[in-house]
Amino acid sequence: MPQYRVEVSPNKRAGCKDSVCKKEAVKIQKGEIRFGTWVEIEERGSWHWRHWGCTSGAIMTRLRDMCEEGGGFDPESAIDGYDEIEDEDIKEKIVRCIKQGHIDAEDFKGDPEKNVPGAVGIRLSAKEIKAKEKAAAGGDDEKKPAKKRARKSNADDEDEKPKPAKKSKKVKDEEEEEDEKPAPKKAAKPKPKPAAKPAAKKAKKVVKEESEEEESAESSFDEASDDDGEDDFGSEEDDEDFKPKSKSKSKAKPAAGRRRSGRA
Repeated sequence: MPQYRVEVSPNKRAGCKDSVCKKEAVKIQKGEIRFGTWVEIEERGSWHWRHWGCTSGAIMTRLRDMCEEGGGFDPESAIDGYDEIEDEDIKEKIVRCIKQGHIDAEDFKGDPEKNVPGAVGIRLSAKEIKAKEKAAAGGDDEKKPAKKRARKSNADDEDEKPKPAKKSKKVKDEEEEEDEKPAPKKAAKPKPKPAAKPAAKKAKKVVKEESEEEESAESSFDEASDDDGEDDFGSEEDDEDFKPKSKSKSKAKPAAGRRRSGRA
């Protein structure tokens, strides 16, 4: 029993066994080229069909090796159904794809990166997609000039400072108890004594000034008397003029006294 078969689909009942097409329940339309793989399960076999465009590079390389067995290139003996195809253009396309090891780009239904000889599957895996994105990002980074690293602002430095360690619950409770305790009363400050009234000092100052004035006046008076040789109040004659006259009663009666002395 041949392992592979190629033919033009006679109807549209067969579904494509590619994972994406199968998930979406895509049918192979009548007149399209389809590629079949013979599968046996418990001694019963059947063809599993797929679009010609859903054939991988690994299968196309295997087909090429099969056609080249015996030193030539014989697709009719290596591939079942090839000799049944009547359209020469379709035959020519099949031979061309087998020799190049992959499907023509316009017919390929998978990821372009997988349409190469020997490629397993027609779609990129998650790992291959990630590597592709990384490579694309690396190419963009090489094109762009490297940006200078800006200095961090003071706000950033403050943000990067390590945060203080959280206090344990026990320490926190103790601090709360201390906060709840009433604050000790402060000792009353002694009231300042009232300042002494400056009246006494002022009085002493006035008295002192008066005594100094009197002393200065006396000293000036003494100097004046020494220079003139006499008082400023006038002569003795003038003093006599100013003496008050004594009353008559105060004078002693000389007659009686004399009389008493004569009798003795």
